[in-house]
Amino acid sequence: MKTIHHDMIETLKQGLKADLSHSDNTLRYIRSLQNSDGGFCGRTDQSDLYYTVFAVDVLCAAGAQFDRSGLIQYVRAFEPENLDFVHVCCLARCAAVMSILDDC
Repeated sequence: MKTIHHDMIETLKQGLKADLSHSDNTLRYIRSLQNSDGGFCGRTDQSDLYYTVFAVDVLCAAGAQFDRSGLIQYVRAFEPENLDFVHVCCLARCAAVMSILDDC
């Protein structure tokens, strides 16, 4: 099934392949944003679910290595009923990408 998200990931993959010289630096930088709790930091040093979903999309689209088990623990730590709508959507996207939707 084609979705906007699918199209975005395909475009990202093409962009990463088109400029390999910058792709490695970009992926290295994004991986460096992953915190010890498994989430990715945003504007502060703390993990942020909103920024985490974008980091995960990029890393998964590139087939890059990162701490997936840490990410799963980070995602599982949230209680969806305590999140606002935007963060519930981010949680669902992270869980779907990591194929852990049934566990959240």
